Amino acid sequence: MSTAAKRRRRARTKPAEASRLSLAALERAGLYRLPFGAWKGYSVAQVAERDAGYLRWAARTWDGRLGAVVREFLAGVDDVAR
Repeated sequence: MSTAAKRRRRARTKPAEASRLSLAALERAGLYRLPFGAWKGYSVAQVAERDAGYLRWAARTWDGRLGAVVREFLAGVDDVAR
């Protein structure tokens, strides 16, 4: 197989692989339960359905693992929406 053919093949397969990874990350992040705050005990996905502005605020404000989970979830939602 020529180099050009390999590049074309890779170009066709990358978007599907990226979507699967995004969906898996979205699912993992969506199941994470918030340990404190106004939405304590709710999953990230539940909060997104009820108060997406809170998650956008949290993504900008929270540091550490929890902030990373929220940012990952919001990025996954944006990827799926496209």
